[in-house]
Amino acid sequence: LTLDSFYTVEIDGVTDEAGLALQEPWSSTFRVRDFDPPAVTLLEPIGAIIEGDTWTALEGRSLTLRADTASNDPIKTVLFTLGGVAVEGQLDVSGEYRAEANAPLSVAEVFLSVQAEDVSGNLSPILSHAIAIIDDDPPAGWLSAQPRRLRLMATGRKICAGSAAFFSPGGHDIFQT
Repeated sequence: LTLDSFYTVEIDGVTDEAGLALQEPWSSTFRVRDFDPPAVTLLEPIGAIIEGDTWTALEGRSLTLRADTASNDPIKTVLFTLGGVAVEGQLDVSGEYRAEANAPLSVAEVFLSVQAEDVSGNLSPILSHAIAIIDDDPPAGWLSAQPRRLRLMATGRKICAGSAAFFSPGGHDIFQT
């Protein structure tokens, strides 16, 4: 029998133990149901920075969410959730399910989750992965130079990333951070 196929059983010409015949044919239709859930694999989003098992994205930037599926039954839906916002995936020509989303603003980390459902209603386990969100707002600041004193002032949500070096007109190192 084939999964998700309908079959009809017809009974006719049957007699009971007393020899009495079934008066009219009896039939029943049934469906072979699949109980095996699909498998889903969460793939690295396009647009994220991948370093080993660490996924990072710049806030507000576009991400292409991706997943692979496997099932003995056709897949009905693949649902991605990024930071609590659900986005339905579409089958891509690559064979992956994909959805477009933007990395959220003003958060340090979000979770990307995916779950697949087959046409029989079976759900895959939910797979999740953390994505660190990097502030994409550059700091504002100014530099003032006085004899024997160099002052650098910076403001912003994230001003400690990176380094600075100041050199004299002759190329001598004056100051480094």
